[in-house]
Amino acid sequence: MFDLIARYWGSVECLDQLTRWSTVATFVAPMVFGIIALVTASHSKRLEDAQHKSQISGLEAANQKLVGELNLAERQLQVLTEAQEPWRMSLEKMNKFREELKSSLPKGKVRLEYIQSDERRARPFAEQIGDLLTESGYDVWGYMGPFTRVNAPTLVGIDMSVKIQKAQPIAVGLQNAFKAIGLNAPIKFRGPQDATYEDDQTVIYVGLKP
Repeated sequence: MFDLIARYWGSVECLDQLTRWSTVATFVAPMVFGIIALVTASHSKRLEDAQHKSQISGLEAANQKLVGELNLAERQLQVLTEAQEPWRMSLEKMNKFREELKSSLPKGKVRLEYIQSDERRARPFAEQIGDLLTESGYDVWGYMGPFTRVNAPTLVGIDMSVKIQKAQPIAVGLQNAFKAIGLNAPIKFRGPQDATYEDDQTVIYVGLKP
């Protein structure tokens, strides 16, 4: 067996076969390495594209988050700015208030006061209410002064007071007008010994801007 192998290994036929294999390998090897190189390059390109897309997606998400934060900051700044501005009715609310006052009966004596600690914002609103009441036929007291409350919570928004039963329907009509523009205006009764205002006056107190 070994003699046969040895004789074949040294034969011309074996040498010829080896030569052919060597020639084939010479052509095939570069092709194989070329294919491997192409596959490797393609894989690297796909990996690079995936990384690039991931980076773009991350940047887009970060940008959307930043835009959302900026919009929120702008809204908060707008709220703070509006809170510092004088309290005034919009044209739409003025019309609603006016319409409610027109249908309100009876109309009587009204006095307006604004909170002293926030005169800059509260007084313009009180003046606006006074003008609308006068226009609608109410007897508005000519002097509008500040008020303070000792040992009591600071008034935010509107409240009213009456002394006698006769003034209560007037206050209820005003209460409905304030409700029409989104403001609660609770009515309180002044004590029988209170001589601060005329007995038949409904007093509207304008507090801090809500």
